Amino acid sequence: MGKKTNVIENRKYKRLETHIPIDFTIVRINSELPGVDWEKGLTCNVSRGGLCLETDELSENTIRFLSKEGIYLDMRIHAPIASAPVKAVGEIVWHKSLDPKNSKHYMIGVKYQSITDENLNKIMGQVICIKCIRDSIIIGSIVLFILLVLMKTFL
Repeated sequence: MGKKTNVIENRKYKRLETHIPIDFTIVRINSELPGVDWEKGLTCNVSRGGLCLETDELSENTIRFLSKEGIYLDMRIHAPIASAPVKAVGEIVWHKSLDPKNSKHYMIGVKYQSITDENLNKIMGQVICIKCIRDSIIIGSIVLFILLVLMKTFL
């Protein structure tokens, strides 16, 4: 087993774990289209500074650009409560292949470069709302379980 180490991360913004569908493509590079299609993935987490996304089927054309510097993604984030996808542009700051058997399975870290305050607030507000709902369901389930145990005990 690998040795665990305590790592302190200096982050400007807190990450919130969430799984939101996202479509993305490489933005024009030096006024040239890189010849890549729209890709699909899910966010792993989001913050006010950027997001991490995961994709199972990254195209070879997109993979070619991952290791280059200054690569930007045009993103459409499909937040569940929003009526339309939230648009943003971000720079790829890191990437890693997740599965040696599936070379198209990647995680990509993206720093926002262009997103309106309104769109950022939509994403963050919805993620917080979803977290509150999920936490309420968990707490409600625990309370219900305790009540059932107490009822069984006293009946």
